[in-house]
Amino acid sequence: MVLMADSATNVSFAQALHYNFLSQNYHRTLYSETSHHRRFSLVRGTNLMALGGAGVAVPSSNCYALDNSSRLVDFTSFIGHLFEYEGKDSDLVVRFCKDVESRSQAGYIDFGRFDESNYFVSGSGQVDFIQGYYKGDLINCERTYSKLGRTAQVNIICGSCPNGQCKGDLGCICNVTYESSCRVIVELAMPCEKHRLRVFEGFTLGFHPRSWEIVYNGMTELGYEKSHGEFSFSTEQRQVALHMTAVASLSRLVQKPTIKVVPETGLEVRLSGSAAMGKPPTTLSPSLLTVDWTCEVARDTPYEVEFTIPVENYEPIQFTLTKMCDYQQNREKEATKGWAVFGVFSFIFMVCSTLFCCGGLIYKARFQNQRGLDALPGMTFLSACLQSVTGGTQSYPRAENYTDPFVNPASWRGQKTSNQGTGQQQQTQGILYLLALAPVSCLSLNHNGGNLYPQFYDRSCPRAQEIIHQVVAEAVAKEPRMAASLLRLLFHDCFVQGCDGSVLLDSSETVVSEKISNPNRDSLRGFEVIDEIKSALEKECPETVSCADIIPLAARDSTVLAGGPSWQVPLGRRDSTNASLTGSNSNIPPPTSTFQALLTLFEEQGLDVIDLVALSGSHTIGDARCISFKQRLYNQTGNGRPDHTLNKPYAAELRHRCPRSGGDENLSVLDYVSPFHFDNSYYKNILLSKGLLNSDQVLFTQSRPSMELVKRYAENNSLFFEQFAVSMVKLGNISPLTGTRGEIRQSCRKINA
Repeated sequence: MVLMADSATNVSFAQALHYNFLSQNYHRTLYSETSHHRRFSLVRGTNLMALGGAGVAVPSSNCYALDNSSRLVDFTSFIGHLFEYEGKDSDLVVRFCKDVESRSQAGYIDFGRFDESNYFVSGSGQVDFIQGYYKGDLINCERTYSKLGRTAQVNIICGSCPNGQCKGDLGCICNVTYESSCRVIVELAMPCEKHRLRVFEGFTLGFHPRSWEIVYNGMTELGYEKSHGEFSFSTEQRQVALHMTAVASLSRLVQKPTIKVVPETGLEVRLSGSAAMGKPPTTLSPSLLTVDWTCEVARDTPYEVEFTIPVENYEPIQFTLTKMCDYQQNREKEATKGWAVFGVFSFIFMVCSTLFCCGGLIYKARFQNQRGLDALPGMTFLSACLQSVTGGTQSYPRAENYTDPFVNPASWRGQKTSNQGTGQQQQTQGILYLLALAPVSCLSLNHNGGNLYPQFYDRSCPRAQEIIHQVVAEAVAKEPRMAASLLRLLFHDCFVQGCDGSVLLDSSETVVSEKISNPNRDSLRGFEVIDEIKSALEKECPETVSCADIIPLAARDSTVLAGGPSWQVPLGRRDSTNASLTGSNSNIPPPTSTFQALLTLFEEQGLDVIDLVALSGSHTIGDARCISFKQRLYNQTGNGRPDHTLNKPYAAELRHRCPRSGGDENLSVLDYVSPFHFDNSYYKNILLSKGLLNSDQVLFTQSRPSMELVKRYAENNSLFFEQFAVSMVKLGNISPLTGTRGEIRQSCRKINA
């Protein structure tokens, strides 16, 4: 079976293969259009070592996880294994990667099932891995966890129980804790693989930058881990384009790819593109690897091309593509010939069109004494068309011959219309003429005024971004917490009358500062760093770079310095000349918000639930004052009880730092796992019911769509990074002042005199 592809678009398998990508479980389904329409299903493969044991192939089931050092641990052999725990009134049984049940004489109670959409992530402390089981029995639990019924969390310890139990080979359950009648926490000790391969998380390679993956999340998909002759490229497929992406902060670890052809002779293979040159791939700027292969010797069986992409400190990325060679191909490319013929005819057409236009213009001007629009070839025909569209019977006023000695003086003063209808008709015709000429006019316009784009300061202040990055880097090196503070500035600026730098203004005779609002007072930081940046920019290029542009650039650089993603910041904002204390008090979501309140405020800014969940991930760095979450510890709903969705041991730890009375200004890290490193541990904490703020935890407990996003981001760090970058650009584009609106402040703290 040979797979065809369109070399122009490189949508491989476009006619012979339909590719079905399921975002939740990543199944791969192939449809081959043979005479019998046979169907092939490629599901996540076995944990094979691709190409002689060096690469990493995706395991054969979803019962696997990556530890905190990105090493693969495959538990496929344990699927369905029973772990039993004898309780006082009932026994608890875990069928590993299947379900969790409570068994008693009264019957069985299902505490959730493990399926493709559930998470299996690394843990922290003595817990190595964490599994989630959902959709258990609903009775008396209809309102818990977004109507998912009973749920279970299995904390896996590699080895033996802390108390010395579980000395057998297959492990045992160490402890069972019922948080409520609807949720159980199971502590399970079991053996884990010791020799683990380190996976380059976040790396993808495929026929498209966002789908059709050959390698996903650093692991080679089944079908590409070794040669599969029945899924070969056809002889006619002379070129294949592969797109590589990686986490921006780790992209420089990716090295140049190499190939091995089997057999060594008979197929000429050449690599080109940015990836072949060694350009680091990122999620926002994928690198391209172009494979040109030519059949020099015909062969009954396909040629195998084994690709190896070394990654520093990780297992290499390896995969295999195969190509059929039914006949010998000439070295010169037929496609090149076709483009050459097309280019010749296009050139001839352009020359003829230019000569026709110039000749017609000269003829009408010299021999028919026509001027202006009338002198353009085809304008008479266009005029007739416009008249027929508008229903008019009169032509537009012709330009009089300026060589005529008897020019009517009224012609340059403006002709009087006989009635209002005629004037409106001429006005309509004039507008239609302007519309007809709009494409030509647009070519000469400068669009700097109304748009934002990353190259805005390339000529006026080419070192602007370099200066901003340098100052931010020094500030973060001196105080790591500053990265979160500068990132927070962007949120608090853009959510109040748009991204206009109004949050930076101090109070004056004409301005009431947003700094004294409830969300900002004694909380918002980083103003001195912005002042330092502005001072340096004013020395380099006075009155050029706006404060409104400094904020998103500083936020981007802070994210990158903390280990997060990078993105291109559209620029060209101007500074406001006023502030809005009322808007600051009403538009910025408080930490006690419900999910619906959060979503409403985000939607008012043109953002959606995906942006809400992704941007909330900025809480992976930074601190929060006790007053922001104290109600969760002592009086969540006014009944004098703590928040039942908050992990009890975690809540007890927080109470030591935040007593019932006093201590409101004490600080607690938003992400207790990696408080200064930008990653997806924020979402993992939420899955463990350890989101610090109420506005964090409700993303998982009050909305099914947001819960699914939390689970996906907890599982896939690169997916979180990619969406965070996209959402940050959307955030920075909220109602900017451009063109002549606003001003370029000389000092970010006050408007110009």
